[in-house]
This record gives sequence, C-alpha cells and structure tokens, in this order.
Amino acid sequence: MSLKKKTISGIKWTSTSTVLVTALRFLQLAILARLLSPSDFGLMAIALIAMDIVFTNIDLGVSAGIIQKQNVKKDELSSLYWLNIFVGIIFFVIFYFIRPLISLLFKEPALSEILFWISVSFLIKPLGSQFKVLLQKDLKFEVIAKQEIVGKSSEAVLSIILAVKGFGVWSLVFGYLFGISVNTIIVLLYGITRYRPSLHFKLKDIKNYLSFGIYQMGTRTVGLLSEKLDQIIIGGMLGAQNLGYYSFAYNMANQPISRISPVLMHVLFPVFSKIQNDIEKLRKGYLKAANILMTMLSPLAFGLIVISHRWVVPIFGEKWSESILLIQIIAFVALLKGPGKTHASLALAKGKVGLLFNWTVTFTIYRCIFIVIGGKLYGIAGVAIFLLISQIGLLIPSYYYLVMPFIGNCWEKYIASVFKPVLLSGIMAIGVIFITKYYSSSLWYLSGDIAFGGVFYILLLLIFDRKNLLNILTMGFKK
Repeated sequence: MSLKKKTISGIKWTSTSTVLVTALRFLQLAILARLLSPSDFGLMAIALIAMDIVFTNIDLGVSAGIIQKQNVKKDELSSLYWLNIFVGIIFFVIFYFIRPLISLLFKEPALSEILFWISVSFLIKPLGSQFKVLLQKDLKFEVIAKQEIVGKSSEAVLSIILAVKGFGVWSLVFGYLFGISVNTIIVLLYGITRYRPSLHFKLKDIKNYLSFGIYQMGTRTVGLLSEKLDQIIIGGMLGAQNLGYYSFAYNMANQPISRISPVLMHVLFPVFSKIQNDIEKLRKGYLKAANILMTMLSPLAFGLIVISHRWVVPIFGEKWSESILLIQIIAFVALLKGPGKTHASLALAKGKVGLLFNWTVTFTIYRCIFIVIGGKLYGIAGVAIFLLISQIGLLIPSYYYLVMPFIGNCWEKYIASVFKPVLLSGIMAIGVIFITKYYSSSLWYLSGDIAFGGVFYILLLLIFDRKNLLNILTMGFKK
C-alpha cells in the first residue's frame, strides 16, 4: 500500500475511533454527572494529573525515537521493551511512597488510596506500549482504533455500573484501571505475534534513543504541566469542588476538540518523518494538514460557545450550571491550541527535540504567570479567562519558532490555512445565535441548532473554501 493510501486509511480509522470514543465519553459523563458529585470529579482530576505526568515519562521519551528513526534493529527494540517494563516498576514503587505527599499537597486525605490503585496501571501499560508505537510507525491505525474503542467502552460500562451501585469516586478509579487493562491486553495479543521481543537487554542498544528521549521526555513533561497548569493551580488554590466544576467544563469543551488533533498528529508524525528531507512535500503536507485540522476544530469550538447554555443543565443537572461559562472559554482556548499540534509533529519529524523543548519550557512559564494571576483575582473563571489571553499571545511567536525554520516563510498561505476556517465558523456561529432568538431554549431544539449550524457551515465552505471541503471528504493527502 502506498504512503498516500496508508495516510488516508490512518486518518479514516483514527477519525472513526475519535468520534466513537468522544460519543462514549459524552454519554459516560452525562450519566455519571447525575450520579456523582463535583468533588468526586475533582479528586479524580487530581489523580489523573499525577498519572499523566508519569505516563508521559514512563517510556523515557524513546517512543518518538522509534518512530523518527528510519531503521530500527530487533535487538534495540528488545532492549527498549524491557527498559520500559523496568521503568514502570520503578515508577510504581516511587509513587507508592510519594502519594501521601501529593495527598497532603492538595489537602485531600482520600487521594492517597485513590493514587495507589490507579498507580497499578504503571505495571500494566508498559506491557503493550511498544507494540502500539510500532503499529503507529507502520501506519496500522485500524488496529489502534479498534483497541481504543473497546478499551474506552469497557471503562465507560464498568464506571457507570459501579456509580449506580453507589461506589462514588471509586467508580471512576476502577473504570479507568479496567479500561487501561483491556487496552493493554488487546494490543499485547496483537503485537506479541508480530513484534515479539527477545530476552535481550544491552545498554549500548538504547544509548542513542535515550539521548533523543531525554529532550522528548523533558518536552512532554513540561508540555503536560503546561496543559494541566490550570487544573493544578485550581486544585491547590481553590480545592477539589472548584476543580470538579472546572474539570467537568474541561472534559465537555476540550475533550471533543482536542481529540480531533491526535487524529492528524498520530498519522502526521510518522508520515512527516518519511518525507522529512523533502521540504516542498513537507510544506504542502503541513499546510494542508493545518487547514483540514482547523476546518474540523473551528465549528465544534464555536458550536460549544454559542449553544452550551441550552444543553448543560437539561442533560447534566442544575448543579453543573457554574460550568457553562467555563465551557465557552475553554472551547475557544482548545481551538487556539489546534495549530500547535501540527507544529509539534513538524518539529519531531525533523528531529528538533531540543528546539521543541526550549519552546515548551518558555511558554509554560509564560502561561503559569497568567493562570496564577487569573486565579488569585477572579477564581476559576479568572483562570479560564487568563488562559485564553495567554493562548492568543502565542499564535504569532509559535509560527516563527516552530514552523518557518522547517518549511520556510509561507506566512500568507499559513494565515489562509489556519484562520479562514475560524472566520467561516464565526459567521456560522452568528447565524446560529440569530435563529435561536426565534424559538424556545429547550433541549428538544438542540438537534435543530446543530443541524442548522452544520448545514450553514458546509454551505460557507462550498462558497469560500470548496477545495478544502473536498480534501476533507476524500481525505486527500497526496503522496
């Protein structure tokens, strides 16, 4: 199969997985939001911040090196596999001793036991993580998509059953652990027959990967901290209940939008890596990918902004009304983060992990200042507002630092690729606001809001950006 066909297949399967997983996530939250309290969601959000930091580093950053390197030896893969298992065990032991400190930091005694059970995943996930990386490198996204769908379905079903039976926050904990276990079993059973590691381990095999991985690990860690800064600061400054409201809004607004970005990023990184020395192909591929990504992200973000007040309370209950404004702000933040996902794929494909690390550290410090000021002045709403302001300030510098050095100066084409869909989505949003004035604000009319917005947006694309619409419908990535 040609690179073009593999790319199209990868995007289609990853898109299918993303849509189904997002729908499952929404259904899961719709049910759990009525069964659990904001504090339950807040405790789980704190635990997942700690988990995500560990999972970001558990492979020591070498996974990206496996994808970026064109020829990987079997002995190297075996050594890296056992390294991953060993590091998982070390993290589990470390976490066992530091979890009381994390609980003390956030002033939540129940957090210690929650962290213990979730940290069991450190022993489970490394068993299949390399196989998933190799599937991604080989562009076998069908397998990855099916694995993610089954894993998320398992998590949703168990967490709902336990919540109905009154397990509270533990329904989230054991659902999460069960989902990771199912994910790992599926990819392990598939990968072990195709990428079976041998009983081989030598430090010389992993030396070059570790030099690449150190920067990648640092970039991931700082990037994740930047991504979670708002939740960390809210949890530490304002408590689990406020974090529960914010985490709920974050899941409602950021998750559907942010899940689209990996659809392209998971495919683009290995594809860009294969054409990393052809600047012309890289430029065309990047601009097309950025355009497609923003064309899909923009209507979702603007849709959430203009109609969230019509469905949050009817679906999730009155107790979540405080999250409506947060959903609207976070949706816009998630939209502005979109271009950065393609930037990262470009830098990784070129092997510029040091450059990416320096950028990530700089903007993390920058965002931290804004978030702390916002939280101290205006509480959780202030965190969201100042996060938005900081994200707007990163748009132009990110182009000059992470795009232009790799594909040359193409500012006008970049603006057209990234901001035209945003403008068209803004026009669509104005249309939705206009028609909603003429009928009742009821959940029954929500499907009408969505249908009108979707049809109007497609018409705008047909008139002003027909070529890009055809690219999306055909997933037209040229070789």
